[in-house]
Amino acid sequence: SSAADGLVFLFRPDFSKVTTHTVLAALGQAFFSLSIGAGVLITYGSYIRKEDNLVKTSAQIALFDLIFAIIAGCAVIPAVFALKNDPSTVLADNTDSALVFNILPEVFPQMPLGALIGAFFFFALILAALTSSLSQYEVPVSYLVEEHNVPRKKAGVIVFVIAMLIGAACALRGQVLGFLDALCANWLMPLGGVIAVVFVGWMMKKVDLMDELSSGGRYNLNPRAVAVLRFLIRYIAPVGVLTVFLTQLFS
Repeated sequence: SSAADGLVFLFRPDFSKVTTHTVLAALGQAFFSLSIGAGVLITYGSYIRKEDNLVKTSAQIALFDLIFAIIAGCAVIPAVFALKNDPSTVLADNTDSALVFNILPEVFPQMPLGALIGAFFFFALILAALTSSLSQYEVPVSYLVEEHNVPRKKAGVIVFVIAMLIGAACALRGQVLGFLDALCANWLMPLGGVIAVVFVGWMMKKVDLMDELSSGGRYNLNPRAVAVLRFLIRYIAPVGVLTVFLTQLFS
């Protein structure tokens, strides 16, 4: 096999392999990739200016997330096909983190300027981890500032200390990391997603939803499109989120 075979594998879909589990796995990945259910988008959304186009901004977030996911796939999958005798099995038997930390370190030494490219790749990975950490960091900091009137610097120190303690426990005890990972993935994030769609679909007034989507009437929205969106939020999204929740819970 070659790197070209990896690109074919990536971009030529085999719909016979698509099952219910595949769809649910994709929905679960969306939870992590877009930080749905973790409070990140809600917290960042509270900082959006009233004149910003919320619908356009949301579409841009989803689009760029998709683009970077495709770029990551183009970096990893062709490398696996170029170096492994049975690449399909390797991809099936390894998680994303295993591919990054176990497979890619074997790839870079075999490339021209592989040491430099590998150093750049993992430096970029560190930056990606830091930016993701900051987005998670902002949620509890904002909570302390807005709900308990804690000064922002003090709130930042408090959250930093707690995060360091939890991180140290995860580093020293793999069971702690496994427990927290399962808690977040199987319970907290899907539950947060359910609460969000139920609130927007059933507790938030239609006029308030229109006001938010149109940025206070600054942007004209198609009423039919809004009606379809509200229907999806009220009926389709809760079923999808609950399905992911129950699937991850009992898998």
